[in-house]
Amino acid sequence: HYYDKHTITNGLSLGFSRISSANNVISNGARVEVIGSSLITTVFSLYPYSIITRKEIDEAYTRKQRVLEERYHNRWDDVNGLNFSLFGSMASNTRTNGILLAGVANITQRSNGLSIGGVQNFLSYSNGMQFAGLWNYAYRANGVQLAALGSSAYNFNGLQVSLWNQTSIQMNGIQIGGYNKAGVIHGLQ
Repeated sequence: HYYDKHTITNGLSLGFSRISSANNVISNGARVEVIGSSLITTVFSLYPYSIITRKEIDEAYTRKQRVLEERYHNRWDDVNGLNFSLFGSMASNTRTNGILLAGVANITQRSNGLSIGGVQNFLSYSNGMQFAGLWNYAYRANGVQLAALGSSAYNFNGLQVSLWNQTSIQMNGIQIGGYNKAGVIHGLQ
């Protein structure tokens, strides 16, 4: 049922790789991408080293959220449980409630729970904890971001811990790192 549309799977949903599509699929249990969107995900995992400015990324994400809400209205892919990919997945319409786990990077719409990326997490919305080997980004986040190099968000509530922390608009909470920046902060740096 991995590639079926308008389906509910209870148990294991197993597939090779997936890039965003409006499938309206609910997986209760575990969704496993054997390989994942490895090439695309690996390229996107280089985000912190790109020449795109932070402001350009935030503006692009603001525009993207409006488009996604219109495009995927009532056609989201929901995973309730474990969403795992060896290299990582890139699915703009996937929402995970539980554990989002990737060997390289998670690039997805929403995570409610725990997101672990070997290199990076790049989420539109995060409610819970993000852990990455190098980098975390969330458009809007509530919870904890922990990474070796950097954690950033457009709007963040919670705790950011990494070498470099940045919140573009408003930070409510604590930033712990070598470099901390927030548009407006209500908390500690």
